[in-house]
Amino acid sequence: MEKTVGNRKDKIVLILIILAGSVCIYIFMPWISQHPDACIHRKITGIGCPLCGMTHAVNELMHFRFSKAFQYNPAILFIVAWFGAECLLVINPSHVSRIIRNVALILLLASLGLVYAFRIAHVM
Repeated sequence: MEKTVGNRKDKIVLILIILAGSVCIYIFMPWISQHPDACIHRKITGIGCPLCGMTHAVNELMHFRFSKAFQYNPAILFIVAWFGAECLLVINPSHVSRIIRNVALILLLASLGLVYAFRIAHVM
């Protein structure tokens, strides 16, 4: 039982960190947009990593511009689904919630892989 309580606190902290990060992106996006690309992977390989565009996608999502968010990085949909599943697991830590969270995580990882594969194929 002790492990479950600690695990739940960890998930609540994770959710709060993600929300705080999203608020920071919302507030500081004009400043972020004025600075050059910070992706080390793109600087070395010339190919955007699976998470490239995610900051802009989160900003667009927070302004309710869903299609623009999808254009920056299509994986944003699955990040939202995973985040919702994590919140559901904190609210209702049942077996079904764990299955939903695991499916959302698998879909998120698969979508990141597809985004990366598309970016590689687009360059070649």
